[in-house]
Amino acid sequence: MSVKAALLPWAPWIAVAATAALVGGGLGVSGLVSHERKTVVEIGALTTARTTPGYICPGGDAVSELDRGARVVALARNDDASWVSVRDPRSTSTIVWLPVTLITVDADQAAVGDLPLGDPCPTVSLPPLEIADAPVEPDAPAAGPAPAGDTAKPTISSASATPTVFYNADPTQLQVLAADNVGVTGVSASFSGAYTGSRSLTFSAGAWRLSFSITDDDYYGDITVTFRAVDAAGNQSAASSVVIDHQYFG
Repeated sequence: MSVKAALLPWAPWIAVAATAALVGGGLGVSGLVSHERKTVVEIGALTTARTTPGYICPGGDAVSELDRGARVVALARNDDASWVSVRDPRSTSTIVWLPVTLITVDADQAAVGDLPLGDPCPTVSLPPLEIADAPVEPDAPAAGPAPAGDTAKPTISSASATPTVFYNADPTQLQVLAADNVGVTGVSASFSGAYTGSRSLTFSAGAWRLSFSITDDDYYGDITVTFRAVDAAGNQSAASSVVIDHQYFG
């Protein structure tokens, strides 16, 4: 008996099986196509460290560590799309935030800017520092027109950094207490040493504050931060400086 003759009685069943396979395959493809697209990111694109910190909110405290190369789904972004939130692979009930500079987005995924806005960091009111002979302003003075002939310079009574040694992309909190006979309108910080540049501080809870961090491993070592306060008449305070130390562990 030939092979063709032997298979002939089974031909209808083979046809049915082939049809079922095609139907099953079609359902499988349809199911894949109907899945909602997510923004898939890979952690640690720009760092040689084996782990990357996960933060409680954009610019907040580090609360977790995520493995470099881990792939997760991005859930939300902050207002300028410089941070994204993801579900922590080590604790899937926890949402952590990552700087955009530390992730890479799959080429066929939605852009970070298309993600919905996430919750911002909560506003935390810190207790005023107890400093002898240095009054702490409870609220920011109203910035009005300077009186004619105002030549009094603002004064900086305190400048600090917490902590003074900070690591990798972890931030250090800079704080300045300043006063003026009319009102301080701004405080600036200039950086020299291992990192150069300038930033403006924001008034909050009786002090001028800045959360400062460095995400580039090219900058490590001592950094001198020099603060100056200014009033509405353009009078500048004397400089006040602190030294911070940025360490990077790859």
